[in-house]
Amino acid sequence: MVFDKLASLALQEFGSLWVVEHDLNWLCHTLLKILSIVKDIEMREIRDQSLKMWLKELKDAAYNVDDILDEFEAKALW
Repeated sequence: MVFDKLASLALQEFGSLWVVEHDLNWLCHTLLKILSIVKDIEMREIRDQSLKMWLKELKDAAYNVDDILDEFEAKALW
């Protein structure tokens, strides 16, 4: 899903026009790292409540970034 957004021609063209291609690449790369961490942690049995809360916040942040990329891509298609 993230790779599709990053590879989107419209998104790349819009990013190039606004000189934010580097930032978009960084954002997508960071999102992939976050999702990888979330997946690793979810595979473990978590008993620590603070870790559970941190994981939820991390997942929420990842979903927010994904939403921002969706919005950015939608605007790029206009």
